[in-house]
Amino acid sequence: MPQHIHLYVIEPGCALYYIDDVLFRDDPHLTASAERKADKGRGGSGIVTPVRTADGWLARRDIVLGQNIPGHPGCAP
Repeated sequence: MPQHIHLYVIEPGCALYYIDDVLFRDDPHLTASAERKADKGRGGSGIVTPVRTADGWLARRDIVLGQNIPGHPGCAP
């Protein structure tokens, strides 16, 4: 199993739901199958590329609210 981080999204006054885990592109346990699933998953691609910084590690994951979330209410801004 690849290293991962679990995420939930809270849209105030609208919805609470989980999105796909954050997976790390350089993880040797990240299989091609897991990569394909995470790349099209809930909230957008869950695959990140960590970068070493002076303070530690940095990884960015863009989240698309409601993407591939069954029953998402389509909240108004």
